[in-house]
Amino acid sequence: MFINRLPDNDKVQTLGEFTIEGSDFKGKTMELEYNDNKRRVSCIPPGTYIVIKRVSKKYGEHFHITDVPNRDLILIHGANYSRQLLGCIGVGEAFVDLDKDGLKDITNSRATLKKLLTIMPKEFKLVIK
Repeated sequence: MFINRLPDNDKVQTLGEFTIEGSDFKGKTMELEYNDNKRRVSCIPPGTYIVIKRVSKKYGEHFHITDVPNRDLILIHGANYSRQLLGCIGVGEAFVDLDKDGLKDITNSRATLKKLLTIMPKEFKLVIK
């Protein structure tokens, strides 16, 4: 899986697009702004990470991004708004200002995550640029 972050990010969020090698399935990503990789308030640094499928009471089935320097429990989970993220990555279909607050949100997040859970292996490599 590859995430290419978009160049027009702001002081609130980091937007990107994901692709999957060998598949035509693609979508959008949303993270918090970069804030020196601080826990719960920053997106993770660009790099290559190992991701594993995981289940929790709060998020159900989702993905866990491992080996993020100085961080733990970084997830890929459903989220339509950047305020739903605490350093994790939300996935979706398109960017739209759903709640009319001036920020881009992502649509169909749960459906996108569900599709990813069906096509991605139990463990895979994530490259963020």
